[in-house]
Amino acid sequence: MVLYLAALIYIVFFVGRRHELELIWSNELINYIPLKQTIQWFQSLGNTPNKEWKEFYSNLIGNILLFIPFPFFLRELFNITKKSLILKLGIASSILIEILQFLWKIGVPDIDDVLLNVSGVLIGNFLWKSIIKSRYNKDQLYNKQV
Repeated sequence: MVLYLAALIYIVFFVGRRHELELIWSNELINYIPLKQTIQWFQSLGNTPNKEWKEFYSNLIGNILLFIPFPFFLRELFNITKKSLILKLGIASSILIEILQFLWKIGVPDIDDVLLNVSGVLIGNFLWKSIIKSRYNKDQLYNKQV
């Protein structure tokens, strides 16, 4: 969990992924409208170089992947099993990250990041349940054979 949190903090706050954002930070950079900026960014790509496509997909997929492990840690380390509580903690954590980005003026606070992070929490929760069901079914099968 410590490694996951360290990686999450490093990626969210310290990796210089967006070179074009080296401009002067202002509140106008904040995206409050869900999916607006992501759709505009996608539409603007058109026939642009592969580098911009790579940045688009790394942002999109990266925000999801960052939060897939989140439910695993909540369930395994803190014994939090209620899906609604896991979802609320995922939303709260993602919003906290965006608030800190705003306060520290690091990165760009974006509602799309929250939506993508929460998608990662939902995927992680689904994967955890799939793994546990698989493990449970294998244990049952093994116990019947013995």
